Amino acid sequence: MKVQKRIMMVCPRELHNFMLKDFPDAIEDGNKVLVSEDRIRKLLKTSCSHVKKFTKRNKLMCGCHWCIIFEDIHNCLIKWRKERLKEMQDAVKRMRGRRATAAKRTLDEYTQQIVQSQVGNEVTLKNEDSWDAALQMGCERIQIGERMYSKMACVLNQCEDCESKWQSMVPDYELKSEEMIRYVVWGTHYKCSYHSDFNMGVKDGEYYCKDCENMTEEKKKKVKGGYPTVKKQKT
Repeated sequence: MKVQKRIMMVCPRELHNFMLKDFPDAIEDGNKVLVSEDRIRKLLKTSCSHVKKFTKRNKLMCGCHWCIIFEDIHNCLIKWRKERLKEMQDAVKRMRGRRATAAKRTLDEYTQQIVQSQVGNEVTLKNEDSWDAALQMGCERIQIGERMYSKMACVLNQCEDCESKWQSMVPDYELKSEEMIRYVVWGTHYKCSYHSDFNMGVKDGEYYCKDCENMTEEKKKKVKGGYPTVKKQKT
């Protein structure tokens, strides 16, 4: 696969010139070229046809394993906390007497530990950004030039000062909770039913297929599989 990718990155004309210069068998009877530049272009289209350009969907799915897993886990935690807050608030409203008082006290303590601000029903939690949350767990970063860096011992999880610092950041309610914290986060992208997602655009907040814009209505009606439409896909 790496070989095909490298070949696709080379200009066919440069590849043809390189062949004529460094491979004597490419020329027969002194001046007859066995493989033309057009033939090389056709070979690249057929033999490397499975090599495709990255689409937005590929970019959503591909990336550093540790960064993606780390962000997904943190996003799940944030989603779970917001849902849990709403459930606890609804439960307090339904309770009466001492149970309501105890539940209200637990809710207030939990809210104080995780909520940064609340306007109406919109809740903003502390350290919603995964990287901001990670920086709170380590020691104070050091400055080298114009950039800030974490200490190598902290990065390798060998620092005695911040080794157990994460425990103080977990709210008491979650430390005592026996419920599994899980929440599925789906990514989405838009795709044309005929041209896939290779050439999508956005206009007035709506996604559209640029290739469909160049098609006539008559051709769209004759497309196999029905009239082309843009659909939202889960990743």
